[in-house]
Amino acid sequence: MTLVLLVVLACLSKRTVQYIHAVIRSSFNQAVKWELLARNPASAVTTPKPIKRAPEILSVDQIKIFFQTVKDHRFYPIYLIAVGCDLREGEILGLERKDINLEEGILQVRQTVVSIRVNYQLGNLKRMQQKELSQFLTSSPRF
Repeated sequence: MTLVLLVVLACLSKRTVQYIHAVIRSSFNQAVKWELLARNPASAVTTPKPIKRAPEILSVDQIKIFFQTVKDHRFYPIYLIAVGCDLREGEILGLERKDINLEEGILQVRQTVVSIRVNYQLGNLKRMQQKELSQFLTSSPRF
């Protein structure tokens, strides 16, 4: 590798280097299929492993402050569902009225919204989820 390439790669995140390696490896694989190369030189390269960061978790006091701050916001019910039911952004965006049963206090996650390039569309879940809403349906939540 040239010195310039080493300096450039050192400035990039580990995940970006993995993406670059994937593109190069794929290109060389195609060259091998076309019999332009005998083997893929990118296969011998070990890519850096990205550092898995622990999620940042709010304390109970921070959650209380958050809910006091947004209590009059139009998305307040969505925030309650997000925090109380531990749903991801795509799962919340995929909710429809038929998924929420206020009488039984059940929320059913049937689909998710996924981003594909610049478009958003509904996608299938890996597994169906059902969450109890009873503790969040009272007039004054525990938060």
